[in-house]
Amino acid sequence: MFTDICNQWPAGGFLLSLTTPPTTTLQPGSDVALIAPPDGDGCSLPEAQALLSALAEPNRLEILRLVWRRELPAGQIAARFHLTRTAVSGHLRIMERAGLLARRSQGSLRLYRARPERIAALWSFFAALR
Repeated sequence: MFTDICNQWPAGGFLLSLTTPPTTTLQPGSDVALIAPPDGDGCSLPEAQALLSALAEPNRLEILRLVWRRELPAGQIAARFHLTRTAVSGHLRIMERAGLLARRSQGSLRLYRARPERIAALWSFFAALR
């Protein structure tokens, strides 16, 4: 279930933060449950929801852009934001759990890189909706 936290902005808008991945209650055999292509190139509805939830936060989109073409250490990623290292670490953890980032250690460094195949799977998910 979504854990929705709404904070009202002074201008009357709302900020919706999804802190846990959504769950689905699809009936067996429903058309929506069968969206994932049989070849395995796409992703399932719950996987698509987890990816979209992770991408819904603007700082995470920027992190993805930073590590799309090259691997970067966590410290270099954090230096690009006006956030605490703890906050950036939390974003990295969410993105890694969603499958958007891969992490490896090199000495004391934690290096992150994008996993373009997960974005491709999301595109395949949407292409199957046509």
